[in-house]
Amino acid sequence: MIEISADQISWSTKHGSEWTLHVSAKAALGAESVLPYLDPSINGDALLRGANFASAGVGILNDTGVQFANIIRIPQQFAYFEEYQRRVAQILGEAETERLVEEALVSSITLGGNDYVNNYYLLPVSLRSVQFTVPDYTEYIVSEYEKYLRVKFLLFS
Repeated sequence: MIEISADQISWSTKHGSEWTLHVSAKAALGAESVLPYLDPSINGDALLRGANFASAGVGILNDTGVQFANIIRIPQQFAYFEEYQRRVAQILGEAETERLVEEALVSSITLGGNDYVNNYYLLPVSLRSVQFTVPDYTEYIVSEYEKYLRVKFLLFS
């Protein structure tokens, strides 16, 4: 079940786990685009506006996107986010950085599509399509992401 309100999106899995993504409503429209985190010019004001940690081709599963060079997997994206916070703290201090991150607008977290396109449906018969039906594969992907978030959630508390 998914519930969407002005400041959060909540969902639960069929196994009973519940997740909530808090979204700042302010600056939802008209916000200036942020640079990719690895852009050499992201410093000062550009760093304080935020950063994009996304990588094309990445998926929830580690074997998604193996055919692409130089993709940045989720663990590395989280490591860059931690590094980003340290860099911002050097400018603003710890308390102000924490406030900035807590009030930040997360415009989107889009994940999982590549796990289908570049993994499940990659070949006429892929290992994943032999292992799982589509509904079972969906549950598998969600459970893998859920496991990862449970471990990483401590970073954001």
